[in-house]
Amino acid sequence: MNDVSPLATRIGLIRVESFRNLQSVELHLADGFNFFSGGNGAGKTSVLEAVHVLGHGRSFRTAQAGDLVRVGRERFSIFAECRLGLAAAGHDTRLGLGWSRDGWTLRRNNEAVPILSDFVRNLPVVTLDPGSHELISGPSELRRRFLDWLLFHVEPDFLSVWRRYARALRQRNAALRSPFGVSDRELSVWEKELVEAGTRVHDHRERLVSELRTEFLPLLASIAPGLPVEGIRLRSGWSSDTGLADALREGRSSDRERGFTQRGPHRGDWRLQLGNGLDHDQLSRGQGKLAALTSLLAQAALLRKHRGDWPVLSCDDLAAELDDEHQARLLEWLSRTGAQVLITGTSTLTLPTTAPPARMFHVEQGRIAQLL
Repeated sequence: MNDVSPLATRIGLIRVESFRNLQSVELHLADGFNFFSGGNGAGKTSVLEAVHVLGHGRSFRTAQAGDLVRVGRERFSIFAECRLGLAAAGHDTRLGLGWSRDGWTLRRNNEAVPILSDFVRNLPVVTLDPGSHELISGPSELRRRFLDWLLFHVEPDFLSVWRRYARALRQRNAALRSPFGVSDRELSVWEKELVEAGTRVHDHRERLVSELRTEFLPLLASIAPGLPVEGIRLRSGWSSDTGLADALREGRSSDRERGFTQRGPHRGDWRLQLGNGLDHDQLSRGQGKLAALTSLLAQAALLRKHRGDWPVLSCDDLAAELDDEHQARLLEWLSRTGAQVLITGTSTLTLPTTAPPARMFHVEQGRIAQLL
């Protein structure tokens, strides 16, 4: 039997109030596997969604925090007692988060945290959900977010560099839309900052994608050995034949016509390479699901490599997303990590014999009972 890893972020207790259809729930989670069973609409996904919100400051199902408040209530709250692993020197930490129309309320060890980005650094969570396939089949924004979330957790200066870039981008775009017109000289003022910060953003992403390849390909051989993926390629967001400064200068006329900046890392992307010059657009829907799953596991593994501890891993409706063979491969891999794992399903899964004992919960009409 594989023991749970001492180098893993873990939630010991979580308390959820007025979140989705969960009225008032308190759970004591196992350090290893936690399985939530119940019918459709019972509230299983809401548990994983609450954990995700605690770690990301947003849901994986909706962009509107107000949608998460239980009908008839004005706010939701989530509280957790966590062991944050090696990256936080193994300290026990209490995290509290609430939302109402007045905004977020954030607390760490009973002290207010004024900025959401400072709060969500505490609890890294990687979630595999039915919408995860869009990481491969969806817009490039999702793949940029995938890289930038990981960089946010492993590169201390990335957030400040990205904010510099985003600020310069907003200013250049505002100048492009000015009804009075904008000269090349005025644009060059914003372009200097855009190039300096944008080049650093791209360099961070380039190094990360290189590392991601080394995690992704062995995982692919373990989880989905039949998938014809040979590598990962980063797209900068401008022509590879020129630097960002030249790309911005060459694009000024077109940018003026359109009223926004068309080149830069805000248009970057990464693609899975299939060989013969093909990329992941040629994957079937089923193959895309497996590719997205493997990408998220590689993200978790790379986070562990940099921080020294595993994130919390959540798998929503696993049986509906994977056939028996790929479920078994995934569960075997998860059991070897020693990470804390949360899984939902309408029926019980068979865990590998190497897995530590699982804690079982039954969910019905927003109420949760521990079975084992």
